[in-house]
Amino acid sequence: MTKVLEVKDNLVKIMQRYRKVVVIVAAVIVSIITSYLIWGRGANPIESIPPNAAIVIRGGDGLEKSLEQLANISPSVLDDYKVINEFAKATAITFDQQQSYYTISRIRDTHLSLSLAFPYKKQLPIDSIFSNIKTSNKFRGATIYELELTDGTSLALSVCKKVCLIGRLPLQVEAGIAALYASKNTFIPDLNPGAFYLNHDNLLLDTGWPISNYFKQSILKTGKWGSGWTVQFEKEENDWNIQGQLQQIKVAALPVDTIMPWAFLPTNLEWAMQWPVIQSKTIKGGLFDKLISDRIKNIVVGFQLPAQSTSYLIALKDAAQAEKMLTELAAATGEVERYNYQLFQIRQLLVDDLLLPLEIAIDNPHMLVLGDYLLVTAERLAMEQTLAYIVSNQTLEQNLFFLENWARLPDKPAAWMISNTMMSDSVQSTSLYEQLLLIKIGEKGKLSGVLKKAIQEVDVSDASLLWSAELDNDAVSEVYGYESRIGTHFLIQDVESRLYCLNEAGSILWKYQLNGPLLGGIHKVDYFRTGEPGYCFSTKRSIYMLDAKGQPIANFPVHLPHPATAPVLVTDLEGNGQFAFFTPDTTGSIYAFEREGVPLSGWNPEITLDSTYFRSLQHVQHKNEDYLIGLCDTGTLYLLARDGSLHGEPIPTAQQYISPPFYQDVVPLGRIAIGDVDGRAHIFNLEGAYFRLILDDPGQPPHRFLFINMVGDERKDYFSYKGKEYSLKYYEENIFDSYFNKNTQAIIDTAFILEHAPYNWVGMLHKEQQRINLVLPDGTLHPAFPLAGTTPYSLVKRENHRLMVVVGNGQRVYAYQILDVQ
Repeated sequence: MTKVLEVKDNLVKIMQRYRKVVVIVAAVIVSIITSYLIWGRGANPIESIPPNAAIVIRGGDGLEKSLEQLANISPSVLDDYKVINEFAKATAITFDQQQSYYTISRIRDTHLSLSLAFPYKKQLPIDSIFSNIKTSNKFRGATIYELELTDGTSLALSVCKKVCLIGRLPLQVEAGIAALYASKNTFIPDLNPGAFYLNHDNLLLDTGWPISNYFKQSILKTGKWGSGWTVQFEKEENDWNIQGQLQQIKVAALPVDTIMPWAFLPTNLEWAMQWPVIQSKTIKGGLFDKLISDRIKNIVVGFQLPAQSTSYLIALKDAAQAEKMLTELAAATGEVERYNYQLFQIRQLLVDDLLLPLEIAIDNPHMLVLGDYLLVTAERLAMEQTLAYIVSNQTLEQNLFFLENWARLPDKPAAWMISNTMMSDSVQSTSLYEQLLLIKIGEKGKLSGVLKKAIQEVDVSDASLLWSAELDNDAVSEVYGYESRIGTHFLIQDVESRLYCLNEAGSILWKYQLNGPLLGGIHKVDYFRTGEPGYCFSTKRSIYMLDAKGQPIANFPVHLPHPATAPVLVTDLEGNGQFAFFTPDTTGSIYAFEREGVPLSGWNPEITLDSTYFRSLQHVQHKNEDYLIGLCDTGTLYLLARDGSLHGEPIPTAQQYISPPFYQDVVPLGRIAIGDVDGRAHIFNLEGAYFRLILDDPGQPPHRFLFINMVGDERKDYFSYKGKEYSLKYYEENIFDSYFNKNTQAIIDTAFILEHAPYNWVGMLHKEQQRINLVLPDGTLHPAFPLAGTTPYSLVKRENHRLMVVVGNGQRVYAYQILDVQ
């Protein structure tokens, strides 16, 4: 014991004598270890993943398969991969793909970009790429080189902690370097080669991401159960099988539901998904807690029809008690209305935030019990459209294609997602042949799915009903479609002269009572120069100007002293928003009004017709001169200046015209084309000279005419129709020839021009058969037609090569979706 104490005392004396040396040596050792850990130790490339990473992909087998699918979200991802890969091949930089990680992050607003990280222990081969270096700069001790490649694209690269980082921008490389020095990195699972990880935090409902609604909704819901997904694709003939797993699951097990709502989900839905409600954040004593929470399962199904808001199906524990629950709810909250549709009685409750514990935010919801579910919608139209498909048996329960693909996936999901990409205009896909995406999530977070491809090409003859809206009376006018910064609006008038404005979802925004039928068309006017539309039109008795909300603008309507004989002409004479309005009346006079609805200053027309009247007015500008083109019922053509004086003498033709004049601004003089009832086109220039072209053989019934850019050169084409016949004459260099001459199965009452770049199409109305048609540039009819309709229609382009046809049909307005075949 004594010896032990002696040794201890000696050690203490030595430590006290050489304590400075010990401290210095220890500090040196710590410094060496620290320096090695910071500067000498090679980091794992996964440590370079920045916190803002949305998707991480491990290299190796399956990498290009994953990138191919991700290119559907953003094509730039595949472009970046090709640039990085080609650069690596062209230099001395080699790396093991299985040890590499690709990161997709959002940069520059909505732009998605790919970067690469892999182990690299050598020095960068600067000599081989020196001539391409644009700049170099230091970031946290590492040199970042920015290169300009031979094709003009840029790359940035650096080596830090024995990890090589490559990106399209220096910002991406800097983010990787910062992550290597961060004390805590974003969780990244151990990925298989070719698999990728989706980070919930960075993909959640960021509206700048060009991904579909179903995907955003899916990620939003599953983000409550785990941190992200790992996903892998396997090709099987024309399909992709999907396998994956939720990461860092936050709940022990997700509740599994065995009841599937296929009888209540329409076949034309854009997307649908079911999610379990893990925790209901109820307020004790609230209506939800009192009347709903004990009567429903914690399962909610959300779905969306094209152009409709999201609807919901809430699973019920006891359907027999559901009507009692709904009655008690209505008594407790009050009702906005109760109405019948088909055989169903629908209630709209007067309550806000009732269903927030189920993650459903709807004010004044429409409700209806359907079997084992409660159907809830925000809009009456969404409720009625859903029921219309259920009544007509157009549901997933009747869809063998869907049922077969559902059955191939594991049973009993806790959650599932469906995207019917053939119906959806919101899915940003590079392929027209994707028909169906299914994903099931099991109770332990395992993912399985299929991305179904069409074996054959899309059936372009298919037309689906997007929505319908009911008017107070039968529609009689054309449907006028206008796009603006506040959305697409459709205007139509009924037989009682009531004007309606509908949005692209089919909701009636407003109504306005006119004092007679529309005389001609409706002009969209940016009256206040705010980007919001105003609408100008006339009846025989008045000129109207309404704002975007259907309210008349000050000093309108302007009432006319005599009945008008032609539609109001609206023109911006100075190009500065100072609109002028012209209208002829039964006395042969032409009245002109300024923007505020007062008489136009300086307007003093030199003509007054005693025995005839103007049936058409048009304003054009040619070489800084104004021309007001007026066509009389006797066939005389007048060219007036902006003060009403004549440009030359009137041009009498003594012909009977049905179609209005069409003008084309060409050099050296503009052309005016008019078709007469006998099948001839009369071509005038602005100096009064004219010639005639024979379009068709004379005969009954009379010919009608459209001057249209359909197939030929800049001189435009001549489309004429009579009875069941329609034809097109066109110029090809110096040859004027017939392009097509065809017949329909029904009499053509009217044909009208539809804008469709690069060429126009022609719409047709067959009143007796209550059908509409669409003529393509080659003269054939679109295979999805004829469709039901009683008015001329509007054609609107949607995304993913779809078109929306909006037409009046009796007392309703229908919107169809068809495929754009051009």
